[in-house]
Amino acid sequence: MSSTQATCSAPLQDALGLINRKVVEGLNHGFFDLSVEIRTENQDRRSVTVRCGASHRFVVRKEDIPS
Repeated sequence: MSSTQATCSAPLQDALGLINRKVVEGLNHGFFDLSVEIRTENQDRRSVTVRCGASHRFVVRKEDIPS
């Protein structure tokens, strides 16, 4: 786990962990497609959607995003 991940909220850690796992799986497989979309839901929350076969959505509070 990187130092950035150690200071992140649980939803952000989950999203980063999923991205990491899917990239490694794709490298082992030899071909994969992954996209990440980040949207502002309101002033205090961000929605992170990871698409890699299935869609995985995480909601991160703005105050939990490391600077």
